[in-house]
Amino acid sequence: LKFWAENLQETQPLHLTLATPSDQELAPVTQIEAKIGVGALEHYTKVINATTATPFAGFFAAYNILLHKYSAGQS
Repeated sequence: LKFWAENLQETQPLHLTLATPSDQELAPVTQIEAKIGVGALEHYTKVINATTATPFAGFFAAYNILLHKYSAGQS
């Protein structure tokens, strides 16, 4: 977490508007599909192995960082 805090401290939050009509039902999303570049995946694997974390923990940390940045979180 210290790595990300240091490397992302200068980034500004991205304020997104979620414009959805209140009477519209949103479908539940249970999974997403994404492609990760080979170089990024190799770097990710090295970081995970160096910290003895699980791959899930690494992706969960990245997810939390995105939520923090997109919601302009302060903690």
